[in-house]
Amino acid sequence: MGVWNLPKLDRGASAPAARGGHAIASIGSRVICFGGADRSPTPFSDLWELDTGRHCNQWTRIQSTANVERGKLVPRSGATMTAAGDILYIFGGQDPVTGGCYNDLIMLDSRTWQWMALEVSGVRPPARHSHITGLVQKNTLVVFGGAGAQGPLGDLWVFDLTSRQWSQPATQGDPPAPREMHTGTMLDDTRMLIYGGRGPDGKVLCDACLFDASSLTWRLKEPTPFARCAHTAVALPSEAGCSGNHQSDNDEPMSSGPETEHMCVLVYGGFSGDAVEGDLISIDPDGIDVQMVSRGPDQGEQRLDQQIPQARFAHGAVRVPSTALDHGKDMVVFGGVNPLQDLNDVAIWQGM
Repeated sequence: MGVWNLPKLDRGASAPAARGGHAIASIGSRVICFGGADRSPTPFSDLWELDTGRHCNQWTRIQSTANVERGKLVPRSGATMTAAGDILYIFGGQDPVTGGCYNDLIMLDSRTWQWMALEVSGVRPPARHSHITGLVQKNTLVVFGGAGAQGPLGDLWVFDLTSRQWSQPATQGDPPAPREMHTGTMLDDTRMLIYGGRGPDGKVLCDACLFDASSLTWRLKEPTPFARCAHTAVALPSEAGCSGNHQSDNDEPMSSGPETEHMCVLVYGGFSGDAVEGDLISIDPDGIDVQMVSRGPDQGEQRLDQQIPQARFAHGAVRVPSTALDHGKDMVVFGGVNPLQDLNDVAIWQGM
């Protein structure tokens, strides 16, 4: 189904410091990394770019400029960064030293690397970290869950990028329980798969749930065999990681149209409640079919010629156009932590 590639950094080249809890997004072949913290904990506010289309072994430090009258880009971990065209939106996060959380929304233009804190209307979401943010129909941000002053949250908020207004719409269906450190993966312009996380009782969760933003409806909430939190999840064409059945449990197609490419969600790493994991799992969102794709470095037999990245959690992962000619998309993983060390390596899953 695919192979791991572990590119080595060029000798003497600069790179982000080892970290976890950073925000990561992709614009075409460019991978953008912001913030995070090491285990000391020292929070970061730096910006880095990795261009996988030209040279996937080379990082570039971004020197951003700010409109000082519109806020301050403070160090933080547990924020989200979401790309809408060439614009990146950073929301929330936490100062791991003080424990204070944020609910500001920062707009960063990747063409000029100028950022500003947005002036918004409507009631803002409560401050939070370890939440998820998805882009719906190219003009709306959807935020779900995370952790605030009172612990894990189960609320859903919408931000209109045109009017710059927050709202908390009523939803239908059976929503997921409150959680933090989960993933929310956009399958297309309107559907998001929520997976895993950690609940208010500290239990690591194993369920997956589909949210249809077009009707504000929660659908198909199902348990899976694998509990995970602080993992990553990326949507790739089904050929890159899973063999989908293309049907939901009631035999009704879940795709948004006949031209929609069938996607699977690749879940990598995270904490299971017992151990830090290094395996790769696929979830077919049509029926929540789950498969093991690649085992971690200490799980089962591995071929001598096989490269397997270290187990980790609190890392980042994004989808980028493939650097190979025989398949469509790659998943790029950066950083994270494990019991022994903080990481700043790059690992690329290349689907076949």
